[in-house]
Order: sequence, then C-alpha cells, then structure tokens
Amino acid sequence: MDFFNRKLDFIYQQARLRVASLFVLDWAERKFGAQALTDLRQALDEQEAVRGAMRQYGLADGAEAHSPLQTALARQVTQAEIGAYYTAHKDQFRRTEKVRARHIRVDSETLAQRLAAEAAAGKDFGLLARRHSTAPNAARGGDLGWVMQTEAPDWLSALALLQPEGKVSSPFRAPVGPGAQATWDIVLVEKRVEGYHPPDSETVRYMARKAIAHERARAEFAAARSKLVRAATVAVNRKLLDEQARGTGGAP
Repeated sequence: MDFFNRKLDFIYQQARLRVASLFVLDWAERKFGAQALTDLRQALDEQEAVRGAMRQYGLADGAEAHSPLQTALARQVTQAEIGAYYTAHKDQFRRTEKVRARHIRVDSETLAQRLAAEAAAGKDFGLLARRHSTAPNAARGGDLGWVMQTEAPDWLSALALLQPEGKVSSPFRAPVGPGAQATWDIVLVEKRVEGYHPPDSETVRYMARKAIAHERARAEFAAARSKLVRAATVAVNRKLLDEQARGTGGAP
C-alpha cells in the first residue's frame, strides 16, 4: 500500500535495504567464493523449511494457537486422558480458592494514591477504611469477608483473588459506565487459601487438551524428522575438510 500510495520515504528506505543486501551478497561472493555463498543460501532455505514445518506442527513460538494439526489432536483427547493428565500434573491446575480481604473506596485518585502509600507504610488499613472509604462496609473497616472463587466473580472479587497476601494493592479505577461517578479501590488480602481447579471443570479440559495435543504434535514432528534423517544420503567432502584442517593448523 505504501508503494501504491507513492510514499517516497518508505520507497527510499526499501531501495536502500535492497542495495545494501546486494552489496553484502557481492562482498560475500568476492571474499568467500560463489560456492560458499550457494551453501549459505541453501542453509538459510533449509532453516526456513524447518521453521515452516514447526509452524505447521504448532511448535514454533506462539504457533500452537494457529495450528490446525494441534486443534485436530486436541479434539481427539478423551476424558480418561484428561483425567490421567490432571492426576500426573495437578500442580498446573492450582488456583486461589478464597481470600479474606478488605478494601477502601474513594472518589479521588489523588486521595487513593495517598491512602495506598500510607497503608503500605504501615498505617492500619481498617482505620483508614473507616475514616475515608465511601463503600457500605466502611464502618467494618472495609471488611469484604471471605471472597470465594466462582465461575464469574464480580470485578472487585476478581481483583481481590489476584492480589498477593499481605501487600497493599495500588489503587484501581472501578469499571463504571459513561457519566457515572468514578471511584478507586485499594485492596488488602489478609489471608489466602489455595486449592485446585476441579478435575471436571472447563479450565482443566481446555488446559489438558491443549497440553496433550502439544505433546503429541512434538512426538509426531520428532518421528517425521527421524524418518527423514534415516532416509537422507549424506555426502562428506573430504577434500574440503582436509583443506580447512590444514588451513587452521589441524591434522589432515
């Protein structure tokens, strides 16, 4: 589109890159010879072929999200296999079951920043909540009680479940609609109870299927590579190796 729209800066940049690449190729051929340049091009082409194969199998960085092969493999995973994977890798499915938390809600970001700094410096969080919070639980020192993990927690519960124990959070702006009064919340988790996602949950099914599909794609890729290596014919240029050994002082 930039070429079509005749953006001269872009065209000039591309021309410079093209000329620079031609210069490098000419310099490499003069310095190392045409055969070395041909070998380099072949090596680069082979590397790109390997990267392409890995993308097809979903093994390149981030490629599993766009790999039809891994998607098909994931659909083939059975519930029994998911259960076996869950048992063998249970630590992968840890989650926060519930937290005991307090919060402070104010209408000013400046005040919220000041209160968060004071609480982080050691001031009593409950006392600050009783003095400044506009939330209905201000009289209880901002006590939220036990916040439980659910399938769809409200935004404040989700925020509390994500906070580390014993550390005052930064102020968070509430997701209010247009024209509504903006508020900021500060959260302190006093106790955290850890557990595991239920083995029959959608989270476990999704994560286990994805992990199993990835393992199977990796195994299929390794098998295909091994088959190609066994079928390959490798020719060793002894003359070139001997010349290199003599040139570097090694034994021929």
